[in-house]
Amino acid sequence: MSQARATGGSKSSRVVFLDGKYYRGNALPDWLTLEEFLFTHTLHYGGGAFEGGRCYPNRKKPGVLNVIGLDLRVERLFGSLEYIWLRPPAGAPLWDRFSKSHPAVARKYAEFFQSTGQKVAARPAEGLTFTKAEAREAILNTILLNVASGNISPDTGGYFRPLAWVGARADRSLGVFSLHHPKHFMVAAIPWGKYLGELEFQRGAPVLVAETGNAEFNRHHKLVSNYATGQRAVNTAKSNHFSEMLLTDTSSKRHLLEGTGENLLFYEGKGRWISPKQEGHPILPGKTLWTLTRILDAQGAKVAFRDVPLDELLAGKFRGVAMTGTAAELTPICLVFDSKTDRCVELDVPEEMKQLQRTYLDLVQGLDLPDALKGLQKQLVTEVRWEGHEGLLRQLDGEPLQHPA
Repeated sequence: MSQARATGGSKSSRVVFLDGKYYRGNALPDWLTLEEFLFTHTLHYGGGAFEGGRCYPNRKKPGVLNVIGLDLRVERLFGSLEYIWLRPPAGAPLWDRFSKSHPAVARKYAEFFQSTGQKVAARPAEGLTFTKAEAREAILNTILLNVASGNISPDTGGYFRPLAWVGARADRSLGVFSLHHPKHFMVAAIPWGKYLGELEFQRGAPVLVAETGNAEFNRHHKLVSNYATGQRAVNTAKSNHFSEMLLTDTSSKRHLLEGTGENLLFYEGKGRWISPKQEGHPILPGKTLWTLTRILDAQGAKVAFRDVPLDELLAGKFRGVAMTGTAAELTPICLVFDSKTDRCVELDVPEEMKQLQRTYLDLVQGLDLPDALKGLQKQLVTEVRWEGHEGLLRQLDGEPLQHPA
């Protein structure tokens, strides 16, 4: 069994899950050397996938935390893992199709194909083998251990981050091909308040519009590499005193897509809501947006998914606009500036949007809801009792902890 070594200094209150074991934040498994870190494949080539979710205090049940949309996020995580080959698909259907359709060409280049095939078959492909149930368990236990350690307050809740990535080979070789590299999976949990700030959550956030369009269809999955675009955009926004940046597509109409980490929701008035059409566009299917649309549906509002040209927003067509996401929750937008056309528009936060905020927070905190929303609340909320895990922490102390019961 791999042992852990303390890194010195005071013990961290953070507890992380890594490859089947739990560690304090100031401990390392003995295999995680400086060289191992520096040759991590994902650092060089971006092959990773992650998720994010929040847990809230249950306002009606003391000692209980509500973990929101856990199964939805685990399901999306597995879709991302398979898309980026962290869980390799079986078989080689493209080779079978090619060799049957073009047998003469396959024979002509047989030496090349055999060479590559032998290199790939020389060792088994490495992939993550844990199940959805095991991922779910790791997330819940990581949250509970971080509450027990004092890293997360049960009075305010926190944020959990599962992440899978490609590690370093023993020979420290480089190259984009990754099937023979080890794969790793971690879960962390941290305290996290309002993503863009309390002021922005209450009164709206000023945002920029990206000058260049986006066509990265990998954005349908939650991949590490996708957020390079987001980093560039949000760094530009914040360096210029704005809170966020909105992305558009590459068409002449510059259809609005999403923020750097949020979906978009527009309010036209009279119960009519709009969100950018996801099909055929580089937009992550957000789980918070999914939740909000179901709240609105249950309340009899109309939610349409369609293309939203930037000009509609700048012309003042909408009564309100918000960014939605696990971290952002439902954060309104108060100002939009498009530097490409030098146009800006101010936006109010209509009462309907404030009410949607309140309803969402009531749902995730376990408060009473109209009968039409109780089924949705039951579907999304996983209740966990956070008391009783303190004894497990005494076993950590720089040593890995197997899954607590």
